[in-house]
Amino acid sequence: MKIVTRIVVMTLVLILAGATIYFLVWDLPAPADTVERIINNDRFSK
Repeated sequence: MKIVTRIVVMTLVLILAGATIYFLVWDLPAPADTVERIINNDRFSK
């Protein structure tokens, strides 16, 4: 049982480390389209 626990923990650590490295080096592109919305004054309380 000790070996199974060690394998599960090591697998989780490797998955976590891999996901961390992936998100650190991922080149997230900036939005290309501009978003413009008109907000009515009725939505805000006075």
